[in-house]
Amino acid sequence: MNDFISIEILGTIAGCSAIITLLTQISKKFLPEKFDTKWLALIFSVIIGGLRIIYVGQYDFAGIVSGVINIFVLLGVSIGIYEVGTSVVNKITGGSK
Repeated sequence: MNDFISIEILGTIAGCSAIITLLTQISKKFLPEKFDTKWLALIFSVIIGGLRIIYVGQYDFAGIVSGVINIFVLLGVSIGIYEVGTSVVNKITGGSK
């Protein structure tokens, strides 16, 4: 348990999704309420996915294609986490979307 949070953990799909979700949650506080958070998640997915491609260092065709696919997987996972979290918080607090 010495390396509970390491760069290798953050490079996984779960780690990248957590980073994207946290960045989306933090950033939405500074933007107008009418701005859709899914666009924020897309922007952060592309940024984090691009950083992951650079960190892994696979610049051949297969590495780039798998990196782009990972960006869309990260987007889907991050939006899913956000939607589930929002619905749970709304149920607990009695608020609406």
